[in-house]
Amino acid sequence: MSAEEWPLLDDRNGAWLSGRVRTLERLADLVRSDTRVVPANGRVMTGTDIVRHRDVYQKLFTTMIAI
Repeated sequence: MSAEEWPLLDDRNGAWLSGRVRTLERLADLVRSDTRVVPANGRVMTGTDIVRHRDVYQKLFTTMIAI
């Protein structure tokens, strides 16, 4: 998790955007808006940030699949 950069999706080993979306959905279910998430890189994030990231990636995934 990082608020500073896009994730590297290692497609050679089976990673893809759908896995990122599932992970963010799971995280969003675990956090409250005031939960503090400390990523390996970048600033501390809140539960609200996680939900925002989930929404962006869900929209991106839906848009890509609809093409």
